Amino acid sequence: YVFASKNSMEGAIKCCPKMKGKAMVVHNFLDHEEIIRKSEEKISSEKWKKPYLLSVGNLRVEKNYPRQVEVMKYLHERKIPIKWLCIGSTVNEAIYRMVKEKISKYSLENDFILCGVDENPYKYMKGAEAVMVLSDYESWSLVITEAQILGIPVIATNTSGAREQIIDGETGI
Repeated sequence: YVFASKNSMEGAIKCCPKMKGKAMVVHNFLDHEEIIRKSEEKISSEKWKKPYLLSVGNLRVEKNYPRQVEVMKYLHERKIPIKWLCIGSTVNEAIYRMVKEKISKYSLENDFILCGVDENPYKYMKGAEAVMVLSDYESWSLVITEAQILGIPVIATNTSGAREQIIDGETGI
């Protein structure tokens, strides 16, 4: 049995003890050189000037984009001069509408930007102050690993994946 994270494997073994000794962890494979190469691509628009935070992930329930907007509201209220770029599909209409309403309610249209899909998020990741992974749950986050490859700090919620991937205070928070 192959699992993407230690926590997932341990949870499965707890539920099914017969797996013990027959299970292993294999993290998702990433091409480090390709990620670094793609991160060198230039961003064409002036509106993506630094400083900015970055989220990469489709608008799905577990990614908790409403929480991200609340965090941006908190930063905005404290007059922290930063933008928040979100790369990912916006096909979930219900979540998209909810997030857009929150953005509008807090007057964050110029600061919390839903960029949509981009095949190369690494060019944005390279320039980010931090990569934000504020999911409700994550087994093993590719986004955290990708940010680490580029040496970008990660701020994440306390999920099992983040606990495995981040050295608190060193590679992220």
